[in-house]
Amino acid sequence: MPRGGKRPGAGRPKGTPNKATAWREAMIRASGKPTPLEVFLDVMWNEDNSSEVRFAAAREAAPYVHPKLSSVEARATSKTHEERLEEMRKMLSDES
Repeated sequence: MPRGGKRPGAGRPKGTPNKATAWREAMIRASGKPTPLEVFLDVMWNEDNSSEVRFAAAREAAPYVHPKLSSVEARATSKTHEERLEEMRKMLSDES
């Protein structure tokens, strides 16, 4: 039997929250009170509110729903910018 290292099927399944997150979500559900996101969405969708108030609620709710671009994992490539430019130059010279 192998020891150590990464093994298939080991660890917590993807999408399963850790204990702290699961406990926090359970406490929120058990309280019966709306979450901040639910409050902002209710204000945003209420057509009786002015457009300024609805826009402010949408701006506050956005971080809960949409990740910032900096938090998205970037794909790294092994080639530098200069190497890519050289490849493009070769491709263009081959076409002529």
